[in-house]
Amino acid sequence: MSSTDGWKHVEALGVAAMLMKGNVAGAQHVRELMFQMSHVGANQALMRAHQMLEGNDLVGAAQQLALAYWATPDGGMARIHVTPQGLYGQRYNEATGLKVGAPFQITKESVAAMLNQTRDPQTFLKGMQANQKHNADIEKTHAETAHKRMETVEKAAELPSKIALREAQAKEIGERPELRQMESENLLTARILEMQRKMDTAGGPDAKAEAALRKDIAGLTRIYYPPVDALTREPVDFTEDQQREQLTFGDMIYHNRQLVNSPGAARQIASGITKGLYRPELVTEGDYKGYGIVKDKTGKAIGVVLSPAHMRLLGKGPKQYTGDA
Repeated sequence: MSSTDGWKHVEALGVAAMLMKGNVAGAQHVRELMFQMSHVGANQALMRAHQMLEGNDLVGAAQQLALAYWATPDGGMARIHVTPQGLYGQRYNEATGLKVGAPFQITKESVAAMLNQTRDPQTFLKGMQANQKHNADIEKTHAETAHKRMETVEKAAELPSKIALREAQAKEIGERPELRQMESENLLTARILEMQRKMDTAGGPDAKAEAALRKDIAGLTRIYYPPVDALTREPVDFTEDQQREQLTFGDMIYHNRQLVNSPGAARQIASGITKGLYRPELVTEGDYKGYGIVKDKTGKAIGVVLSPAHMRLLGKGPKQYTGDA
């Protein structure tokens, strides 16, 4: 696992453990605890690095700087090199291994500047979110470039008659229109997490943040439930069960933060509910009355909740759905 994936994995385990107990508030506390661990870990590692640089311990300082980057799950990593001229660092994108920016020298002054940025939790959070978006953009561009390269290779290998046929089809229905409408999955999940954190910091949703979050969740849903058939390029006519499954997928992404980075798992659970492999059980008492706890066939909770509005939807069918889940 990369450091970012490791942090996400531990957070998902903690959140799932709380939700299996029906403790939704505890799940939120897990997320807060993980952020505090990340913030404190990065800040303390930078403090130790600064002290070691003052003592001219370059190897120790390099180790602590690497630890500070490891403690910041922003989709990036850094390698610290000890040279006769001092310490030098190079940032990389974890998903692609691509270099991010040019090599940079690390001095006591630059570490002190980083310490000023990490002391305040909100400043640290803003910087981490900005880096998350930047690394997601890098991964998106890398994926798009690889896709275009593959299309070029495939097209060059085709017979001229096949090329003419595909061009005629493209002219009739549009060349992959859904790709023009959808953002990459990684960019969408980064934006969803960023908006959810902003809403947490603000103490609740506002109309603008809510609309942006819903729009990105809808985009992620289109990736996992494409509205156009990949082979025929024809619009997909979803059944009522499939429509309901898509709404279940979106509701889980909205209400279960640990699934934002695992949308494939969210789709599997949504499909399992549709097929009867999982069942949402209504909470009938307590602070979370009306929510649904998803359980498997043995009755074991799997650490996923559904909103009260969506629980009502599951009893009505998509035609009566009003959009409040």
